[in-house]
Amino acid sequence: MKKIAAILLITLSIVFNLAALNSAAYESTAGTIEDEAYTLLNVISWKDLKFEKTFIFSNINSTSSGNLAAVFHTKNKNVMGLGWEGNLWSETSYNSITGFYGWNKSALALNFTEYMSPSWYLDSNICTDYKNLGGNAEFGTLINKNVSLRFAFGISNITGQINTTDINYLDFTAGTTLFYTLKEEKNLSSKLFLDYEGDFAARKATTGSTETKSNYSQNVITCGAKLLYLINNNLTYGLYAAMPVTITAGDEISTDTELAFTVSNGLSYIIKPNKLFFETGVQLSLPSIIFHKDADTETGLFFSTFYAGFSFIIGTAVRLDISTGLNPNNGIKPDDIWNQNFNISISARF
Repeated sequence: MKKIAAILLITLSIVFNLAALNSAAYESTAGTIEDEAYTLLNVISWKDLKFEKTFIFSNINSTSSGNLAAVFHTKNKNVMGLGWEGNLWSETSYNSITGFYGWNKSALALNFTEYMSPSWYLDSNICTDYKNLGGNAEFGTLINKNVSLRFAFGISNITGQINTTDINYLDFTAGTTLFYTLKEEKNLSSKLFLDYEGDFAARKATTGSTETKSNYSQNVITCGAKLLYLINNNLTYGLYAAMPVTITAGDEISTDTELAFTVSNGLSYIIKPNKLFFETGVQLSLPSIIFHKDADTETGLFFSTFYAGFSFIIGTAVRLDISTGLNPNNGIKPDDIWNQNFNISISARF
């Protein structure tokens, strides 16, 4: 039970990382071909976004939530931006606000996120009066034409009641990423990256006059590669490969080490120049291997997800993207196709 609680808590803290406002087109290529929306509020690639005065982006999905972000040039040609994601004022509310500022070769993003619900599922129990509040700061800088760095720090606090127990969980996150560009040419771009994400949780539970404390941690080191290849004037290929190593430890649980591997392939095809694009991709997650300190080694499962979508260029300023994903691991039924969810994103420059 304690191990499950640790995993749930660490998973919840992930929402306070500065999530990219990914477009439906980026999703269609299984996250391999980075478009303009990917660079939005991104502390590393923000300078790749070209616009005259203002760039606006929104992504609408089928989960009754949405987002809206905009960036503009300041008088001294720096870039300032603001982003929101969430569902505003529903009974179970989720809202995240990010402020962004980019100058010279560096950028800074600050984020505040809140989850609030009268009833939430936590630690295999129903948590009432659930509140999850936190913030994150992220800084990125270009060292030279080949090397760039990202640093991030965050803190969040979870409070509520499980049965007669008051809970108070404090979570700290820290991360850094090193990018190294192998080649940057007109038709070929390749990068290596090394990423570290640390999550450190301190839990306190109070029942009457009895207080219990416990600590958990999760450290993830990921090495990977990105490749973008312009096959011809109409067809672009993207590759993303990553191997994360996750170490989980804590009070009264054994230390576990998980080795995983993910590879994604994507294609973008221009059906009609400056008017219509088709994107598709596949993400493959190979079976992970979990090394338990005091138990037998465990093997995970193989997962695959297929994506497809279209992008429409409206006039010279507006782009509309539509995508969907299909997970065939447990078979595909006609109802699955009929009830398929779609992602819609729209961007505009002025």
